[in-house]
Amino acid sequence: MPSAKTNIKIHCHVGDKTIIVSCGSGKQRLRWLGNVALSRWDDESFQGWRSLGVPSKILRDGNEMDLGSSVKDVLEDGMEIHVVPSMTIPTYERAGLNTVDQIDCEGDAAIGAAEGV
Repeated sequence: MPSAKTNIKIHCHVGDKTIIVSCGSGKQRLRWLGNVALSRWDDESFQGWRSLGVPSKILRDGNEMDLGSSVKDVLEDGMEIHVVPSMTIPTYERAGLNTVDQIDCEGDAAIGAAEGV
């Protein structure tokens, strides 16, 4: 009789993005899951770790999880986690700005004010 293969998929929230990571049978550690989520945060080159660093915490329902735990031991298929990177997530919204144009305009105003213009 053929055995059913398990494929655990976890919804990983990184900032304002949600990345679904397929974990197979779930033998990997949560640190691995966090690293994959951070890498895939950069959906063009899959090098999100360059901007975000490494996972410093993984949270489920607001509780910090042990990064050394196996996925299959602490999570089930379809569960959601939040990956907290070691570096700040780059975003314009953090500064209250939504577009590059606003940044340029406000940046020019700040420069003019500093120069007494």
